[in-house]
Amino acid sequence: MRDLETTMQSAREKAAITRTTSTEKNAQYESTQTKLTALEERASTLRDAALKAAAAAGFDNLEALDRAQLTAKEMATIRDRIKVYDAERERLQRRITEIEALLKGAQVSEEQLRQHESAAVHAEQRASAIAENVGGLRVQIQQLAERIERAKALKTELRTFRDQFNLYRRLAEDLRAGGGGFQSFMLEEALTEIAAAASERLLRLTNNRYALRYAGEGTILVVDNDNAGQERGTDTLSGGETFLTSLALALELSEQVRRRHYGVSLDSLFIDEGFSTLDSGSGSI
Repeated sequence: MRDLETTMQSAREKAAITRTTSTEKNAQYESTQTKLTALEERASTLRDAALKAAAAAGFDNLEALDRAQLTAKEMATIRDRIKVYDAERERLQRRITEIEALLKGAQVSEEQLRQHESAAVHAEQRASAIAENVGGLRVQIQQLAERIERAKALKTELRTFRDQFNLYRRLAEDLRAGGGGFQSFMLEEALTEIAAAASERLLRLTNNRYALRYAGEGTILVVDNDNAGQERGTDTLSGGETFLTSLALALELSEQVRRRHYGVSLDSLFIDEGFSTLDSGSGSI
């Protein structure tokens, strides 16, 4: 019995706790429902205000307003345009201030304004024409600069060709016969060499009496050692002396020919006259 009473007491306490909890939850529910109702009313009020604002901005509904919203990129572009506009406005404002300072409170009539505008248009046209002319002049300057560089290159090339021409002309003049050119120089050298070698032969043929010396310009002189080395022309020699001089020159000339033709041997040398002009002493040589 006591256990039953204990059980019933416990049940009564739980029932009391349950009633208390239920009452609190009902109170919370009613509070939440009241707040929800207030929020719905606030949302309805805000929606009505948004619809009025959208209608005032020219939108039929809120969906149209949502579609008209800009992306972040579009907003950035608009901000940049606004900055450019603000900068241009500030520039124009500064210009207006400068103009007002120049006018010093003077009034400008419409006629004066039109005149100034016309002058400004003419000035712009003139400036445009000058700019076009400057562009044409720049092209001409560039073309002239290219021509100058080409002229410099041609001048250098011409100088090179002129130097080559002068060299070839000097070579042609030196190689041309006569006039003291290269051939004359070589001939002078050859005659000097032949005269020197023939002189040695003539000394042997005349027992060291006569020698030869080339005096230049085709002239060979005879050196008379018996007469203190007196030099005289070959036309002053006797017949025998002339023959011996000619023989010495002929022998040396044949030797020169042999050497200059790579050792070609001259087997024979014919002399058909001249020995009869020699005296008895010279004929025995």
